[in-house]
Amino acid sequence: AFRREVLALDAGDEVRDLLVHFREFFTFAGILDLLFHPLETAFTFPELVAGPVHSAGLRPVGVFFPDVNADLAARRAFRERFGDESDPLMLDVARWHALEEDDPELFG
Repeated sequence: AFRREVLALDAGDEVRDLLVHFREFFTFAGILDLLFHPLETAFTFPELVAGPVHSAGLRPVGVFFPDVNADLAARRAFRERFGDESDPLMLDVARWHALEEDDPELFG
């Protein structure tokens, strides 16, 4: 019912245009996870590394994207902005955070 109501909204409606952007919107389990997940917590990269990652004694080993085109575009943007020499493995989360600040849709 909710999905039907959203899809009935006019094209250009802010809510409709935002939600139909996500694959999760089109499946029952996906929409529950997307909109109603009880444990969902949003972190910036610095918050994630300083909080849960550090607390677990872990360290970042890379940044990965589920879509190969998004991965290529993000890595290209990273290299264009920061070069290859100082962080060839692209592990500096502060730099990824700076890219995301400039492009909030970078990670989807």
